[in-house]
Amino acid sequence: KQSSQSAEENATEAQEWSTQISLGTNVLIPESYVPDLSVRLSLYRRIGNLKSQDEIFDVKAECADRFGKMPDTMNNLLEIVELKQLCRQLNIQKFDAGDKGFALSFRDNQVQDPDALIGWISAQRGKVQLKANHRLIIKDDLAKVPVRSGQAKNWLRLWELTRQRAELETKWRTSLGKPLKQDSKNLWPTEPNLSQQKTAKAKT
Repeated sequence: KQSSQSAEENATEAQEWSTQISLGTNVLIPESYVPDLSVRLSLYRRIGNLKSQDEIFDVKAECADRFGKMPDTMNNLLEIVELKQLCRQLNIQKFDAGDKGFALSFRDNQVQDPDALIGWISAQRGKVQLKANHRLIIKDDLAKVPVRSGQAKNWLRLWELTRQRAELETKWRTSLGKPLKQDSKNLWPTEPNLSQQKTAKAKT
């Protein structure tokens, strides 16, 4: 019974853990935006239970319709929720931002797809480092606090894209039964190049 109870507790903990995020931004639903306390508390509970980007979008649309344009502090709150979803996919327990970049810690010091992560780190040309204590350091200019959430999402999405590509490559290689020749430049995406994106859109 004890082992069964322990397994249930571990499963519950795995489902409920949440990333601690510190970006230096103010996050709250102002009383001036939602005057009714019970409605504000209900919104906080709902936001705390959001599980996908679609649900976040629904809340934004509903609030804009009911209360008008959202203040920055509430936008910041929803940005944090979105970041938590991305961090959970990558097993990131703690995510901190400072003027010179981000510092990440992994849950139980476990990195998902370490080979893919190491390959991606190598492609970042010194901007990303994995320390001996399993902390990941991302160098970036974050002196302006408002840009931090957007930059954080960019880095995490690039990392998640790398992980997915590496997983697909492994499956493809296994299905072929032989090594797959892959251009490393295409396998490990780096920082988004806005000029290239604009050129690509213009051609389409």
